[in-house]
Amino acid sequence: MSRRLVAVLRVAAAVGVPILLLERFGTGPFSRALDLLTWQAIGAAALTTVVATACCAARWTWTARRLDLDLDLRAAFAAYYRSLFLNQVLPGGVLGDVDRAVRHGTTPAPVTTTVTRAARAVVWERLIGQLVLVAVAVLVVVSSRLHSVARVASTRSSLFAALVVVVAIAMVWVGRRHGRAAVRTRGWLRADVERLLDPGVLSPLALSGVAVIAHLVLFEVAMRVTGVDVAPLTAVPMLLLVLLASSLPLSLAGWGPREGAAAWAFAASGLGATSGVTVAAVYGILSLLAALPGGVLVMLDAWPRQALSRGETA
Repeated sequence: MSRRLVAVLRVAAAVGVPILLLERFGTGPFSRALDLLTWQAIGAAALTTVVATACCAARWTWTARRLDLDLDLRAAFAAYYRSLFLNQVLPGGVLGDVDRAVRHGTTPAPVTTTVTRAARAVVWERLIGQLVLVAVAVLVVVSSRLHSVARVASTRSSLFAALVVVVAIAMVWVGRRHGRAAVRTRGWLRADVERLLDPGVLSPLALSGVAVIAHLVLFEVAMRVTGVDVAPLTAVPMLLLVLLASSLPLSLAGWGPREGAAAWAFAASGLGATSGVTVAAVYGILSLLAALPGGVLVMLDAWPRQALSRGETA
């Protein structure tokens, strides 16, 4: 029942937030975002996405190898593009990462790989990126002179801390309810942490930092396209908050939390909630267009199976 309840709540949030945004702002910001697109902006989106995806693929490769899993960087780059596209078009924002884990865990390799171990590598890789994003956001926003945005950041930090406490309590509860399973979980968790926490961890942290910068550059492109002229001191804290919201696995094909956070942050900075939604919509469309190579890979993967099924039918 608890799993069903969580699934229902996630679906409700993924569907409810876009509906509330449409109710509040209408379709104006989204149609305007389509009208504002330029080829220069699309090219910039493609370039920044290549940089961010390459960094994330290298981070995933490092994490997998630290866990004694075989993963080629070129294969990781293609798989990450595929997952990026799936996360953009499927609800939840994490199904692409699930696809990455399943494919890695079921692909023959010199080193024995299981879906469970591959999933652990994906989880750790995403967690490293998320921790860097949170750390950068906290450092930048706290040091910002924009008190209104800083209050938003402190609220989000408090929510994040509360979430950590809830997760810790849940782990203790699971440990009491399921002793053997919890012992096994703590065992691999401790082993993974020991493998990942060494001087080499600076490499994926740096890669995550470059990926964050690439996303910020794309947001800056979206702001320029929209005509929002803001000093970096004002823009960067807002955009980091929006990135944090967009990383939550509660979206409807990438839409919802990102636009809601943009409306909130832009309104708090005196730029207008509608401008925030428009900027976030431009960013979302550019991100989707930049992820289309992953869609091509998805279609190429499906083509042999379709051809085989037609042959068997014949």
